[in-house]
Amino acid sequence: MNAYLGFQCCLETSHALWFSSFRGKGLFRYDGKKVEHILDFEEEGNKLFTGILKYREKLIFTPLVSKKIYIYDVASGELKGIPYGLTGMSGFSVSVPYGQYLYMFPSYYPGILRLNVETYALETMDSWINGQLENCRISEDAYFRGDYVRDGDTLYFSLCNAHAVLEFHLDNGQSAIHNVGEKGYSTIASDGQRFWMAPRRSGAIVSWDPVTDERAEYQGYPEGYQHGGFVGSFYENGYVWMFPETANQVLKVDTETGRIEEDKSFSDICHHKWLGDSLWNAAFVYMKKDGGRVLLCTGRSSEIVAFYPAINEIKSFRLELSDEDSLHYQEAPDERYVLFRNKKIRKTFSNESDRYGITGYAEYIAECGEYIEEYIAEKRDMRDLDIGRAIYKSII
Repeated sequence: MNAYLGFQCCLETSHALWFSSFRGKGLFRYDGKKVEHILDFEEEGNKLFTGILKYREKLIFTPLVSKKIYIYDVASGELKGIPYGLTGMSGFSVSVPYGQYLYMFPSYYPGILRLNVETYALETMDSWINGQLENCRISEDAYFRGDYVRDGDTLYFSLCNAHAVLEFHLDNGQSAIHNVGEKGYSTIASDGQRFWMAPRRSGAIVSWDPVTDERAEYQGYPEGYQHGGFVGSFYENGYVWMFPETANQVLKVDTETGRIEEDKSFSDICHHKWLGDSLWNAAFVYMKKDGGRVLLCTGRSSEIVAFYPAINEIKSFRLELSDEDSLHYQEAPDERYVLFRNKKIRKTFSNESDRYGITGYAEYIAECGEYIEEYIAEKRDMRDLDIGRAIYKSII
């Protein structure tokens, strides 16, 4: 398994950080000193869940690719699974508690799912999937990512598969679809007057005033920026920060001038190589702002990051299992990474060695040395295998 753990969802209590493994079936608890493996869920896979709610002594897990909503009783250790009828690629991207209900907003699920946390009764709310939305729809992409803006009992979500914003009222279940722009979006944040939205994959950053319906686009990206998706955003002190998933820079947008700059404090994370101990081939896989702190989980560098934007301070650490727990908990290797790494070794070696002398070979080692070391280390663990022959076969 990977040397480090990470998450797409977590819950912070006064004593611990609870999280489900990003790439496996484990539930873990981190007390600030060590990671404890609590249990394994009944299902296994990448990105099982997108949220954890604590209700009394129970933890409720919002499913993404999991086929069940899981409820873990912290006091008794009992784990309960509730099927919800997953029919598409994935379930829900984010959940929001309200009274005795948990509202789960869809990734691909055909509606908002409302869970009564007392009785576990389920209700699907789909009246917002209507003609207004269809008029704005541009793709068969997911409905939402994890970002939303809350104003009292009202939520605002930008859509990935439509140039639109969903306005949803928690108190009465009423909703409205607002036609905004021309493309889908990854994230949404508010400066108190306007909403600021990052593009789903490419295009302009868009600001929108819901009162006047005025819209503006901003395309002055920093030098070296490469388009891609974003995992989350927030507003503070005149700026909107946008944290990338597949884009290659953390963007900082001045809400007065519309100027877009790179926050270079995160450059090392954004440009980190995809390696064997990476969680995922992404800059970030999780972002949540709580008060003056932003909690992040990185993909390629496998770090947990606490960012304090008011003082521009960044702290980071990694989550590692104890030697004892690592003997009992295992995750399957990322097959996509293994294919990528071996292809990288073969392709770069053959291109450089055929065309160049010692200089080309040195460049090859500089680019692929870490991948080669990983490969050799793996083969050393296999008995009765000729290491040299294995490497030769992998690059020819």
